Amino acid sequence: MSELTKFGIDYNNLEKDGKGLYKTNPFFKSLANVMEHPEFRNFFDTYINDWGDVKTVIMFMKLYEQTEKNNLNLTSYQKLAAIKQIIDNSETRKTVVNSIISSERKTIKPRHKQIELSPSNSQSNNMLHTNLI
Repeated sequence: MSELTKFGIDYNNLEKDGKGLYKTNPFFKSLANVMEHPEFRNFFDTYINDWGDVKTVIMFMKLYEQTEKNNLNLTSYQKLAAIKQIIDNSETRKTVVNSIISSERKTIKPRHKQIELSPSNSQSNNMLHTNLI
């Protein structure tokens, strides 16, 4: 915990404040649930080491999601094989990467995305601005 002291963390109220956030803020609740899940945490620690990895992992997750949306009857093994075929083929891989680049150009107009950090809709200091790049 000593690393957090440089950020001025108040250790006295961490448990109480964290429970409050968990109960009232869907983003923080989901974040805690995902990061505390052993299988996801192992995946995260193994495959997400820098921002390049983040983009790659999200690309694979979005491809997986697309196989679900477009082919409702595929098993998870079939989805994995379809994704591998898409990535292994230089033409389809290029299409996927170009689609991501095009999508980034459209969504990065303000250069950041806001994530609600408090249950209110206030845009004061309760917003976290995360860079999309």
